[in-house]
Amino acid sequence: MASRSSRISYLVDEFKWWAFSWVSVALLWVSPASAEVITVGHWDLEIAYNAMGWDPHWHDHESDTEWPLEATTIRGIFDGSATGLLAGIDLPAPRPANPVWDFTGQEPGGDLFILPITNAETELPFLGIGTQEIANGTFLGNVISLQFLGILSGPTGGAFGGFGTSGISINPLFSSDNAALTSNGNVMVLQTGTHQHIGWSFSAPGTYELQFKASGTLANSMFVESAPFAATFDIVNAVPEPTSLGLVATFGLLTLHRRRRFFRQILPKPSCCT
Repeated sequence: MASRSSRISYLVDEFKWWAFSWVSVALLWVSPASAEVITVGHWDLEIAYNAMGWDPHWHDHESDTEWPLEATTIRGIFDGSATGLLAGIDLPAPRPANPVWDFTGQEPGGDLFILPITNAETELPFLGIGTQEIANGTFLGNVISLQFLGILSGPTGGAFGGFGTSGISINPLFSSDNAALTSNGNVMVLQTGTHQHIGWSFSAPGTYELQFKASGTLANSMFVESAPFAATFDIVNAVPEPTSLGLVATFGLLTLHRRRRFFRQILPKPSCCT
């Protein structure tokens, strides 16, 4: 009876160990996600203002729907699946040596993960910044300001940079590394009733919370400013890192070893060996 009881106890312990091990691997392998995850399509970080105050949110151009920032993650999956003339556009790109790219926080030659500034790449989200829900005449001069405050949370060493283009020239707009490298100190001046697209550059895979603040002077000359708000981005390098593969392999070997021990414990020994 005691032998049977010890075998049952061993079975329970083994089950607990396997469950804990593989759940731990899953938690390390899977990127964090919010309630909604956006991987493709035409979207704007919409900066709206109404009688209730500021209302920043994601706006889906295809369905004309609004998605709350706090429950939405923009995910860029860089897996090299694009083909033809677009081949390679959804892969990490080496940072050019030109100092104009210093705003990205990446060293020359290091990887940049860039969400596209044009709608040519359908494998990644096509993101803009919009003020289309603010009627002209609401703010003096029909302009507001959007300030990038920094990375609220992100991968160790990760940096963010936002940029516009004019022909073949790069116009740095946002930089988590050095605001002085941008054209207006991490502040974009936006015309109301419009939207524009920018490049969203990240120096490493991982989940980023980018913090912004909107402000403007109303037609009655009252200055209004939003509370800081955050937009979540999940940058995925779809080629597994060797360390991740090694982690899974290690757990697999440990599990195989413990399984053998397990069967030796629970199976009755041959009569010749008792």
